[in-house]
Amino acid sequence: MIKKQTNQNSLIAEQFSKIVRELRSLNKKEFDERIEMLTKGESVSHSCHQFNPKSNSSFLFNSAKSKLYLDLVKDLSNFNDSKLIDSATKPKIGILLDKTSGNLSTISTRIKSFNSPSFLLFNYSDDGSNLYKFFELLSSFQEIKDDNFSVIYCQETFNLQMKIKNSSSEKVKIKLIKLLKKYCEQELKI
Repeated sequence: MIKKQTNQNSLIAEQFSKIVRELRSLNKKEFDERIEMLTKGESVSHSCHQFNPKSNSSFLFNSAKSKLYLDLVKDLSNFNDSKLIDSATKPKIGILLDKTSGNLSTISTRIKSFNSPSFLLFNYSDDGSNLYKFFELLSSFQEIKDDNFSVIYCQETFNLQMKIKNSSSEKVKIKLIKLLKKYCEQELKI
């Protein structure tokens, strides 16, 4: 059992090193092109500063922005819509470990590095200078004990999205999508 776990961790470390070497070899333009390739087919959420909400939803949109900004900065005196939205929604490169298969892949992400029972997400764009963080997360899974509800919310929605993506049953996907929708609606109610 221990030998199997050691072999799996060794394979994960090899895959991680290969991905990191590949990402480090990219120049700025190639890195941006990689992000663009990874986000191809997504909605244009990283251009939210161009978002023009309907009149009946502008209050909800502004409330959500204010809540997000307060969670990030804790101060509304320097509130700047475009900087806030760009920093919160700009796609970044992440390395995703699927713990059930042991496979790593490069994905676009907009959330911080985190560890869950099923997945480990390493935000390479933010944490690339501290590669040891990946191995810390891998070796010491801890239940989420964060007081910041926004961090927990991001992690839970990410887990639901990955379950939807990996599910082979259409009925399960529909149930998970409904759950994700309900979860997001609850978060937006301030």
